[in-house]
Amino acid sequence: MCLCFLFQLLAGNILLSYEKTLTDEQIDEIRILSDGKEYEKLVEKYGYLLDLTDEQIQDIKVYIRDEKYDELLKKYSYLIEKIRKDEDILKLIREIDKRDKAKKKVPASADRRGHLYAMPISTETVGKMSMGFGMYSLASFKYNLTQRLSAEITGLYTTKIKGYGCRFDYFLMEGICIGLEADFVDVSNELMTGKGYLILPFIGAEYFNDKKRSVFLTFGPGFVTVTEYTSGTDWPKGLMWIMNFGIYLYF
Repeated sequence: MCLCFLFQLLAGNILLSYEKTLTDEQIDEIRILSDGKEYEKLVEKYGYLLDLTDEQIQDIKVYIRDEKYDELLKKYSYLIEKIRKDEDILKLIREIDKRDKAKKKVPASADRRGHLYAMPISTETVGKMSMGFGMYSLASFKYNLTQRLSAEITGLYTTKIKGYGCRFDYFLMEGICIGLEADFVDVSNELMTGKGYLILPFIGAEYFNDKKRSVFLTFGPGFVTVTEYTSGTDWPKGLMWIMNFGIYLYF
């Protein structure tokens, strides 16, 4: 109870002097120390925010180390009275709580290594490139335009079909997107030889296992038109269902 209260005081004083004295890195460090229950380091490095002297900081560290929280609460009870009478600090504590809760709702803010999680394009990846490898297209370069919209250059090269084009992805919600791809294709197989176009609307999903790697799956109907070299006429339009599975590497 006492430790929790001391950290509330820290939070209030942090916001009280945020613009003047503390950087974003210091704010993050205080939260990390608190979440990791490294209370001694927290009090030692930021005890000055509570107007504590060096002697008081060392004294509190001893109480924390020995887990004598009742004695700590009794000796420094005046800190409780300080926060109870300071409406500005109480107000600021509520503000930092709201801000922390809002951050927790954004999947991109969490580095959940070791398992997959849904994430729309985040502020951390906006303006960055990624390289994709899949079944169709075999390779792509993606650029994140906004938090929801990305553009890609795609390429495909096999013995029977070659192609290149572009696609756009729009995230409707966390991990779920729709998009449209347009490709020039060069087909050479036992059924046809020619060049043409592919239009592919699709729905897809992208899931991350860290901030630099994701897996994706897209599925949709591909509308194909090919011109046969021998006759020079348009090949009849066809429809084929295309599924693509692969990975993105962000850099």
